[in-house]
Amino acid sequence: MKPAARLGDTYECKAHPPAPPLVLPLVPNATVFINKIPAMGVQPLPCGCQPVLTSNTVFIEGKPAVRAGDLLPAGTILKGSNDVLIGD
Repeated sequence: MKPAARLGDTYECKAHPPAPPLVLPLVPNATVFINKIPAMGVQPLPCGCQPVLTSNTVFIEGKPAVRAGDLLPAGTILKGSNDVLIGD
């Protein structure tokens, strides 16, 4: 199980070389809250990427939950909840 990703948690994107990797905040669109913060389900991220390796067993608004350590096409989710672990 991995830490649940929420609004303001960060991810790293390396999809736009030669620019250095970007560390950006997640911006979820959810009615589900984790630690009183909106939870992150799969959706396009500000850099244009979409998480590709996510939970197979936990869903947020019908979309797989995103967790710290989940992979993007060119990066990874860096941070999540310290006390809510979800997924397989």
